[in-house]
Amino acid sequence: MFGDEGLDSVGGARRTRCLIDVDRVGWVTGFAARYEDRNVRKHITPFIGHRTLAKLSPVDVQALINAKRTEGLAPRTVQYIHATLRAALGTALRWGLVQRNVATLVEPIAVDRAPVVPFNPDEVRLLLDAAASDTLGAFFTVAMAVGLRPSEGLALSWGDVDFDGGLLHVCHTLERRDGGWILKEPKSRRSRRTIPLPSVCVAALRDQGRSQLESRLAAGPAWSDNALVFTTPLGEPLSRTEVSRRFAVLQERAGVAHRRLYDCRHTAASLLLAQASHRGWSWRPSDTHRSV
Repeated sequence: MFGDEGLDSVGGARRTRCLIDVDRVGWVTGFAARYEDRNVRKHITPFIGHRTLAKLSPVDVQALINAKRTEGLAPRTVQYIHATLRAALGTALRWGLVQRNVATLVEPIAVDRAPVVPFNPDEVRLLLDAAASDTLGAFFTVAMAVGLRPSEGLALSWGDVDFDGGLLHVCHTLERRDGGWILKEPKSRRSRRTIPLPSVCVAALRDQGRSQLESRLAAGPAWSDNALVFTTPLGEPLSRTEVSRRFAVLQERAGVAHRRLYDCRHTAASLLLAQASHRGWSWRPSDTHRSV
């Protein structure tokens, strides 16, 4: 809810005066839910919380951005802070509480993006060798072979895997929210897709199913039946942070240059072009879909 007196943080006893109320404001998306509370409470409110909405100006917003850059925050973080304020003021504009969205009048800061360097076929072979004894080996295999985003891989359920047809249906992403986990629709229609599974993935997923069954039997009543393909030993969703950490360890063990977990998404095209193979498995679609 927007207050007449100024900007305040989300939550707490003064909730009725806050700039953004996550229970009521419709613009809150997966992005906003992750960042808006921290950004408002830690960065926005202390700097411009004394200003009323009506008196907030582009100069105030630019001063906020300049201050955060001076503090040494990463450009991407400053960009998120600006985006949070811009989205909130966009809601205020739609509600008729302000005459213009002053945050849109301030130029976003530029963020230099590091060039993406996909794994080459030789590096993939080394990674797969190292992953053979890793409990997340199947996750990394599928991520590299078919180009899944990390959040898509973590959201895969067994119902998304068509072993007979050799297909993988990408239907959701997994995101952390308020201490729990939620499944969300993909970002766009193009992200919701069906992918022919390379035979190396079919084999890895079958192994994952057998391994998960063993974990489920060992856990007994403590098992959480989320129907997810990749889980903790108790069936809970995996943390992306932990998976990223494990991927860094895997790369070190394999002796390959470090990349982000997300860069697995860019490796699939390289593998298809190079027609890499590993242990006799083909990176081409499984036999059922050789013509795809």
